[in-house]
Amino acid sequence: MAAADMRLAAPGGLTRPAADIPIEAQADQVAGDARHVSFRGNVVIRQGDREVHAQDADYDVDTKTISAKGAIEYQDPVVRLSGTDGHYSQAGGASFKSAQFELRQRAARGFAESVDITPNGILHLRGVTFTTCPASDQSWQLKANTLTLDTDARIGDGRDTSVDFRACRCCICHGCPSP
Repeated sequence: MAAADMRLAAPGGLTRPAADIPIEAQADQVAGDARHVSFRGNVVIRQGDREVHAQDADYDVDTKTISAKGAIEYQDPVVRLSGTDGHYSQAGGASFKSAQFELRQRAARGFAESVDITPNGILHLRGVTFTTCPASDQSWQLKANTLTLDTDARIGDGRDTSVDFRACRCCICHGCPSP
């Protein structure tokens, strides 16, 4: 089946694009009406340097929200992640479940039960494991109930946090800044 393309002119962006950058979507099948568009099979949605890959996605024209179920991959200048079930609102940012993530501007990575990305690049992570170690080296890990990363300021704030060094937990903090 031939791929179908659709351009959705829309203000706002996935995390910080200019207001006049349109959303471009490509999928094996595209169907919809004036209020709702469904993308099925090999979905790729782009806006500037933001990109989402999913098997299926839906776009709500009224709320300007893209929703995807199942496996999803997302990348922008700040983060690259793969997870399940996600949505993006042009005004509100992006959210994903069960996500492996990698910060692109810094050697940092981890896993979170949920990831919310604000339009100005702040990441809110819940049920998170975070490290700056390479994948082959687990020298240390930060584990937190919640972790907020301000990618512009390059600072983080963790709650109910512990740091494990070479599988030896040495610190538990209930509301302290994190690396």
